Amino acid sequence: MAWRITVAKFSDLAETWLVPLAGALLFTVANVCVKLSLGKDKQWLMFLACAGSIGAFFLFRRVCMMKGLAVTEGVFGSLITVLTVAIGLWIFKESLTVKQMAGLGIIVVGLFLIQ
Repeated sequence: MAWRITVAKFSDLAETWLVPLAGALLFTVANVCVKLSLGKDKQWLMFLACAGSIGAFFLFRRVCMMKGLAVTEGVFGSLITVLTVAIGLWIFKESLTVKQMAGLGIIVVGLFLIQ
């Protein structure tokens, strides 16, 4: 009996957080590939961007079937924003103003509230 409960909890976790996070990661990787493809002789990265987008849309569809479009778009859009900002800060050494950091914090709180 406990095993079934554990499997059910993991399934809920996967549908609520892991699948949307994986989709948002794929969209974010696609965004980064587009940015990197602007460099000389880096156009081939557009193929990775397209592949990442296709995979992300399949995951987006899966979450839409479970949670509906309104919640799914809110979750995916917010996760993509947070992940893209994180990559911009970490990889591209960009910076945020205090106002932007506050906005990012509000987005993170909103992610937990919308779920």
